Amino acid sequence: MVNNPNTEDFLEPNQLQQITAPVLLVNGDSDIIRPEYANEMAKLLHTNLIVVPGDHVSYISTQPQILLGHLKKFFELSHNQ
Repeated sequence: MVNNPNTEDFLEPNQLQQITAPVLLVNGDSDIIRPEYANEMAKLLHTNLIVVPGDHVSYISTQPQILLGHLKKFFELSHNQ
């Protein structure tokens, strides 16, 4: 599921499908999780995938405003459900 072949999956696809809480799935366009797997996770979680520039370090630490906008929208939508 990730670019590192020595890494194991944390959750199996059937476990992802059992998650019923709202999920915000964010992946960097150069993150460790490959885009095709991020898209597959989004389908299994019945949510949208948000792709942001860089990897998880850059979009969290150097460009937090990108992530904050998505978080705000996610919490507003989740609160109104």
